[in-house]
Amino acid sequence: MMPESTKTELGEELVIPLPTGNSLRCGEGGDHAFGGYVRVCDPDGNELVYWDANEWQEEPEQVMGAIFGASLSDFEELIKGRVLEDGVWNWRRSQAEADGSIETP
Repeated sequence: MMPESTKTELGEELVIPLPTGNSLRCGEGGDHAFGGYVRVCDPDGNELVYWDANEWQEEPEQVMGAIFGASLSDFEELIKGRVLEDGVWNWRRSQAEADGSIETP
């Protein structure tokens, strides 16, 4: 499993295949070819989790731990409580959230 560079809807990404079948992806940074964000995607390239560079500047240990944890997690574990919408695995919303009768942060 070798990293490769590929064009996605977010631009050029470095894609590292993971033993779980998912992939770790890194996108364009402000000063470098890669480093602006990191995301873990399912085998079809749908986004499971995403971290922006600002997030790991603010909470480096928490974010790096989450990246490694997500990288080692099985696909089924990562999608629990989520629904695929437009290429992103989002958390399921309650009916009240969906119809706007309650606000969510």
